Amino acid sequence: GTVVVSELNAKTVEIDLGAGYLEWKVLNADSLLVDIDAGKVVVKDGKLGDLEVDCAAGDCQVQGKLQGNVKVDCAAGNVSLECVGKEKEFNYDLSCTVGNIEVGEIVVSDMNEEKKIDNNASKTMELNVSAGNIEVEFEG
Repeated sequence: GTVVVSELNAKTVEIDLGAGYLEWKVLNADSLLVDIDAGKVVVKDGKLGDLEVDCAAGDCQVQGKLQGNVKVDCAAGNVSLECVGKEKEFNYDLSCTVGNIEVGEIVVSDMNEEKKIDNNASKTMELNVSAGNIEVEFEG
């Protein structure tokens, strides 16, 4: 099925999506936890604290301001984050088995490649890929 939500303001949002399509036009939350099997989750305009995504074979797209820590585990799916802010606002812990991770100019795509980047930031992005793709872009 398909669900489209115009606006949601919440402390914590937890989503477990097996299949189907879920879209938020506006989402403001202190914490967003997304577990996707084969479906698609889209946040068009988010103001989020902590973000945690577990994506098996689905697709997750989040656009907006990420004000807390980010943790993404991507098995064979695709995760796209379009962040308001600058790349240096985060420290990075990147791990790639077979897939691909792109964070701005940083690319991790070799077999069993890992990178840690310390920007002395207060927030951390922990991105792990088995055979999928994670792409993070920054605006601002």
